[in-house]
Amino acid sequence: MEAMPVQHGEKSFNPNGYDIRFDHVSFSYEKGKQVLDNVSFTARQGEITALVGPSGSGKDTILKTYFAAHGDFEFSVSTITRPKRDKSDDEKYNFTSRENFERLIKDDKLLEYAEYCGNYYGTPREPIENWINDGKDVFVEVETVGAAKIKEKMPDAVSIFILPPSLAVLKKRLSGRATETAEQLEKRLDKALLEMKRAVDYD
Repeated sequence: MEAMPVQHGEKSFNPNGYDIRFDHVSFSYEKGKQVLDNVSFTARQGEITALVGPSGSGKDTILKTYFAAHGDFEFSVSTITRPKRDKSDDEKYNFTSRENFERLIKDDKLLEYAEYCGNYYGTPREPIENWINDGKDVFVEVETVGAAKIKEKMPDAVSIFILPPSLAVLKKRLSGRATETAEQLEKRLDKALLEMKRAVDYD
């Protein structure tokens, strides 16, 4: 971080967008040289916001609109084991094998994970912790199981539930993707209905 002068009597300043507050500062002199001694300060940590909702609820659209207007946030790319659908998947997912994903679970490398329809979905822990420690705010896109695990590990996390306009609209959106069988689609809709009933539990 670039050094910045602090005016006499100041208790806080804002270098490069980071809020820093000095708790106590004292000076001493040694051989005619001024020495800063007993310094304590707190740098603002970043915040994590979990955008929660069933597949097809509109999380992607909201995030793209938000990031177009606000570029000072990080987005966590999920690690998953399902097959890639199209090129746009590369923006949101890191694809890996089931064997490697289970190794990540064993090594506690994931902030949260869940298994659905035979595939694993998870959020890598390290990049999020690094961003937060660097004072950067982070968005993660998860479903209810993942949101609960994040809240358990990071109680200060904000969770926002995104509701689709209606179940009929949700079904139309999912069927329009043409990426799942009729049976898989019905499972997603049943799961979505259960999740939507818990929307009041979120921030």
